[in-house]
Amino acid sequence: MESAFPRPKEPLPNTGNLWHLWSTVLRSLAILAALAATALCSEAADLIVDEFNYTSDAEARAAWRSSSLNPDVAMGEGEPWGERVMLLPCPFTADVPRAYWDRDVVLDLTDHHAIALEIFVPDPGAIQYFTLYLRVSDGWYFNSFSLPDTGWNSIRLPLGDFATSSATVPLEQVEGIRLSPWKGAGIDTTLAVGELRLFTPGILLTEGLYGDHVPAM
Repeated sequence: MESAFPRPKEPLPNTGNLWHLWSTVLRSLAILAALAATALCSEAADLIVDEFNYTSDAEARAAWRSSSLNPDVAMGEGEPWGERVMLLPCPFTADVPRAYWDRDVVLDLTDHHAIALEIFVPDPGAIQYFTLYLRVSDGWYFNSFSLPDTGWNSIRLPLGDFATSSATVPLEQVEGIRLSPWKGAGIDTTLAVGELRLFTPGILLTEGLYGDHVPAM
């Protein structure tokens, strides 16, 4: 016999809450995937152009050619640098405006966005500024910066900030690098370089598939 009281109906699921939960899950999965991809490729994507840890003066000089106005590079190790380095002797008691050293390379900068140089400065007053040059097929790109700190300076330069006065091709296929300190005070000094590295942009994390908006159904 049926009860005089009708059986209550099962409540309908709240579809709005379900879609909110689903969008949250999708958003979390997207973030986790991006973090995993970053962990896998961020280090591998960077490119060390030069570690400056040549085994001998002769090997370093074969890679880096000096101008006729300054001495050749040499190698050093231990104090005060704390590691093996390449030395850049700057004879600034002489009547010279700068020193420089060139290296031929084959570099594709298409996927990179910045370049960094580790440089040790014993006498900041001896250096007015330092210019890093990148040579392309028909000219040079350059970026100049100060070296204010005694000891190690970590210089990171966006490639988009490099200027040119002669090149007409984009800063993509690089054929040469020039390191050039410019004379400040008229004293002899010796810089040291520890690493030259190119950086690739990291992965950008975005909102989930729908963000906080649940699409209409």
